[in-house]
Amino acid sequence: MIDRMKKTVIAAGILALGAGSIAGIIQLSKIWAKPAKQAPSGPVISDPRWNQLTAELEAKVHRYPGRISVYLKDLHTTREWAHQPDQFMPSASLIKVPIAAAVLQKVESSEISLDEQIELTRKDRKSGSGRLKWQKSGARFSVAELLFYLITESDNTAMQILVNRFGLDYFQDTFAKLGLIATNIENDGLRLSSRPVLKENYTTAREMAELLEKIYKGELISREASQSLMELMKHLKHKERLAKTLPQGWRIAHKTGLLRHACHDAGIVFSPSGDYVLVVLTWKGPDYRTTKRYISYLGKVTYRYYGGESDLADTRPSKRIRGI
Repeated sequence: MIDRMKKTVIAAGILALGAGSIAGIIQLSKIWAKPAKQAPSGPVISDPRWNQLTAELEAKVHRYPGRISVYLKDLHTTREWAHQPDQFMPSASLIKVPIAAAVLQKVESSEISLDEQIELTRKDRKSGSGRLKWQKSGARFSVAELLFYLITESDNTAMQILVNRFGLDYFQDTFAKLGLIATNIENDGLRLSSRPVLKENYTTAREMAELLEKIYKGELISREASQSLMELMKHLKHKERLAKTLPQGWRIAHKTGLLRHACHDAGIVFSPSGDYVLVVLTWKGPDYRTTKRYISYLGKVTYRYYGGESDLADTRPSKRIRGI
């Protein structure tokens, strides 16, 4: 029988479910979460270090040998910077975040409960990431468990179970209601083929950043649903890309994506000097290993700024990633 991960704090919160509510899934997030500070109104105060940060990002993205979209937004000020933020990019596993949001919308409207059991069938089973593909047909999982595996392990079988349960039309309609106009969902796009598909799933850096900002501010569906999803994203299993160079003691709530030459990371970074959203979407670039290192490097550039390490007098050339 599958390990329910009861030893992890987030699993404990998820599995301590209250019937027909989302109280269980946010049991611990209520303790961890703190109210988001609202961006101040009025003119932006000049910050030479911010200008240095964005200049370094600008120089780096122009050297990337492929398609790239980046969106950076400080969540406590009006500062933001973007490169090709509205370029359509294959969403890969980033689509699992709006899928989870759409399921939580069903919970919020009391159409389902987190402890509702859904049976795994042969048509639900998908290869790739996640452990549920190894479970026998007929095994049953609660909606809360499926959400847990969907986000923390990017489980493809958990995704397919939820898609088959609620239908593509429901997810597409709910995406639009959540403000995701460019983000679509198609059966073809959910295929794990490495070759191009007829109907791809797309998103943009701007829409992913706006979605994360709503989660952070408690404005996605409800404050409780937003906190639940953010806590799940803090427990993404693989510590790579933006998480790889994250300074000790910092936190990140993020989701990665990797499919058909697309390699992404989208996250909320919690730093000592302020929280921010950073979304990096890449497509048709170098090999995955190089691109992952590239995304890690872009993250590190922002970590230097928010960690106070950036220095206008520092004229040392930035470290070049092999192949870029």
